[in-house]
Amino acid sequence: MRRSLWAVVAAGLMLGGVTTVRADVWDLDTLDEDDGPGTDNVLTHGIIQVHDLAAEASVVDQDWYFVATQPFSSYEVLLDGVTGDLWSSPLPLDLVGADGSTVVASGISLPNSIAATRTMRWQNTTSTAADNFVRVTGSGSSCTTACTTQDQYTVRFWETSASVARYNNAGSQVTILLLQNPAAYDINGRIFYWTSLGTLAGSQPFSLTPKQLLAIATAGTAGTTSGSITITQDGRFGDLQGKSVALEPSTGFSFDTPLVYRPH
Repeated sequence: MRRSLWAVVAAGLMLGGVTTVRADVWDLDTLDEDDGPGTDNVLTHGIIQVHDLAAEASVVDQDWYFVATQPFSSYEVLLDGVTGDLWSSPLPLDLVGADGSTVVASGISLPNSIAATRTMRWQNTTSTAADNFVRVTGSGSSCTTACTTQDQYTVRFWETSASVARYNNAGSQVTILLLQNPAAYDINGRIFYWTSLGTLAGSQPFSLTPKQLLAIATAGTAGTTSGSITITQDGRFGDLQGKSVALEPSTGFSFDTPLVYRPH
């Protein structure tokens, strides 16, 4: 039965011809393709998709993705697995505003890497959500209007916001926040302190050079409150490391709480 099924599938592929096989199924929808702000393709944390930049009717292809940028959050898009004809120069990778035209941010090459791999990171440090689009175009490739379905790339997406479940500056305890940058590039971001009721107790920026460790006395911004911490940053997913250490001076005890990311 299984052999018969595979025989039918193989016959169908042969009859249809290999030219009908596409990496980018979103381009097959003639009514609502992914080549503009009307895209239905939504990027969510941990997603991995393979796309092509095959030109249609001699028009350079564009791939658009919708992103719901949440308050007090940060994100990363990564383009890798780029095939040869696409990267004589870096692929244009942009974050576009809700109006479908304003470029909010643009991709860069990874540190100490070839230009084929592109990363784009951004933060929303406000209390207001934003609708954004990620746009990839074939205009910067070597094939442009001659790109085919074999000219492919992989898009990956992560929320890079991190959290620490506990800090405590109430009573006799004080909390130190340790942040470390093990990467080979600078990481900048903002720390948000939330009370146990979810009220914002304060926020502060931070900046880390490669391999630097910061020890931050949280009471300087959060005061004599207790609760949790969230962190937005412009580093790659998982690079920023840290923990909070709640100290009890009278006994010498300490209580560590690690910095964590959303699982993917």
